[in-house]
Amino acid sequence: MITVIDTNVLARFLIGDDPAQEKKAQAIFAKAKKIVIPTIIFCELSWVMSAVYKQPGSVIANAMRGILNIGNVEAKTDEIEAGLKMIDSGGDFADGVIAYTGGVMAGEPSTFVSFDKQAVRKLSANGLSAMDAAGF
Repeated sequence: MITVIDTNVLARFLIGDDPAQEKKAQAIFAKAKKIVIPTIIFCELSWVMSAVYKQPGSVIANAMRGILNIGNVEAKTDEIEAGLKMIDSGGDFADGVIAYTGGVMAGEPSTFVSFDKQAVRKLSANGLSAMDAAGF
């Protein structure tokens, strides 16, 4: 069976804070022919692990890389890698994904615009075009 999982299943699989749900999540990963994980799930997971479970970026990035290395998992690795690049440089996973996917959707050079000055700095440092919305 091809399975699309929700953030709560992925979180239980990784975090294990509810033993019964963790066991069920592990069974899903073991039994599913293919597990499809949309990029938005990784964005939500990053937020949950950071905001709720107070995990540092390095732990979040390692967990995501581990998920991508599971043989039956399918994800848009180019989008995930863009987010991971941001985490690795101390930025926000979702900002990296948004800037990358927006650029792909634009089909031509584009600029990420945000009021989040840190996101603009981190994206610019990673070679992406970004600017502060206040200066637009």
